[in-house]
Amino acid sequence: MFNHIAVGTNDFERDTEFYDAVMVVPGHACFISGEGYRGYGQHYDIQFWVLTPFDKDDLGLRPHYHPNYYGACVRDPDGNKLQAICHHAED
Repeated sequence: MFNHIAVGTNDFERDTEFYDAVMVVPGHACFISGEGYRGYGQHYDIQFWVLTPFDKDDLGLRPHYHPNYYGACVRDPDGNKLQAICHHAED
């Protein structure tokens, strides 16, 4: 049903220190980290992400993730960003 859950942060260092400690308890250590993002869980399983603010209200291919990554974002009535993605190649 879902691929990942992400939370945004305005203090990336502080929050990744917190999530490093929290996520290791259920066995979900960091598997990837870079400037403004950190992923916990397994690479091809359900994941939890901490991200710096980003603006992705658009839709379309995002080949910097992988060639078939297609994403679309909308905001719910409270302003939370929801993203739907597809990993399958176009038929």
